[in-house]
Amino acid sequence: MTMDPASSAAFYAALQAAGMPAVPAEFSVVAYHQVVPRTILRQIAAFLRVFDSVTAREPWQQAAQRDAPAIAQIRRSENCFFSAWDFHLPPEGGCQLIEFNDNGSGCLFAAIINATYYRFMS
Repeated sequence: MTMDPASSAAFYAALQAAGMPAVPAEFSVVAYHQVVPRTILRQIAAFLRVFDSVTAREPWQQAAQRDAPAIAQIRRSENCFFSAWDFHLPPEGGCQLIEFNDNGSGCLFAAIINATYYRFMS
């Protein structure tokens, strides 16, 4: 399902009006949906479970902080509420982790893009 050119232009304009960077010059948005196979989502979920179980361990955290700058060694009481995981889904299958951000902006951007996309596709 691809947007017609007029809807596509309005979609990018709506994203900018919502506060997104100059789209699409500075922010990559593709104006059509992508179906992610259930098997890939299961692989991603399994990876996230392993990642969380490893990084929650005190010895892992101590080793990760050992050579980190002082600002990164400060212990905080809160847990991250939003996490943004970026995976590539190559044409040959599978998934590849690109980056993890715990500032949550990726989640908020995704929500804006998703809501705007479906508003223009309906």
